[in-house]
Amino acid sequence: MNRQACSLFIEQNDVEKYLIEYRGNLLEQMKDIDYACAFKITDKLAILAIKDDRIDELKKAVPAIIFVNFRNKYVLQDTRRDIILILVIGIMVIFLDYVYLFEF
Repeated sequence: MNRQACSLFIEQNDVEKYLIEYRGNLLEQMKDIDYACAFKITDKLAILAIKDDRIDELKKAVPAIIFVNFRNKYVLQDTRRDIILILVIGIMVIFLDYVYLFEF
């Protein structure tokens, strides 16, 4: 899905958005998928928009996705400050998840 189509896709009401961590060429692996799209935030984090709760199917189809933050859903805003806030919160949540995993 190209960037313009993804922008329209993400505005639909039945689309869930998640912060994901990825490695590799995420957008290349997702180019033929019509039920999800992603916006890169950094070279390791992206916002994923997905329809119909097909996250398990997407994770199998796109091996670049290595972590999906299921605890929080995110909304993309037009203002840059909001995107930065989402990024900071997402990084904190991912960091805390890793700390929790290695704590025991």
